[in-house]
Amino acid sequence: MYIRDVSNTLKGYSLIEVLIAFVVLALGISSIVSFQGRLTHDSSYAKLRTEAANLGQVKLEELRNYKNLAAFDAITSGSDTIGPSSASVIVANLTTTFTRTWTVTTGTNNKTLGMEVSWPDTNGGSSTLSKIKLNTVIARVDPTQTVLLLKTPAPGSGGERRRHRRFGSGSGAQ
Repeated sequence: MYIRDVSNTLKGYSLIEVLIAFVVLALGISSIVSFQGRLTHDSSYAKLRTEAANLGQVKLEELRNYKNLAAFDAITSGSDTIGPSSASVIVANLTTTFTRTWTVTTGTNNKTLGMEVSWPDTNGGSSTLSKIKLNTVIARVDPTQTVLLLKTPAPGSGGERRRHRRFGSGSGAQ
């Protein structure tokens, strides 16, 4: 009779291999969870930056849309605060309070506007990461004197009706 060694035929995973696989799996899952947390934080920060940019742009457009030269001359520096309760007209669903501060520098025929929009960071304080800056220049042009110029097409530019000549097999038909 032939006796076989049973110890060499048993196959499977040892306890050490299972523990190493468990540690590798746990590290992978923990890195995914931490990445998800960072992704959520960055997404909310991007939303706040977008809201701040929109609020700054709305105020710049408000200052830019003057009705006459007296209104242009009256554009001065200032600031205001917009929060969840006061922003329903400007931006819906605000989640934090924004402070807009604009500075006006008067030139010969223009005004340079600098807009800074800031909001409290996640710790409740103010940091350099929780503000954006926008700049624009407004020209001193009387809106009541501007005219919309309608350009008529020049001859030969394609704006007028033309006859097209068809070329065929020597027929010369038009």
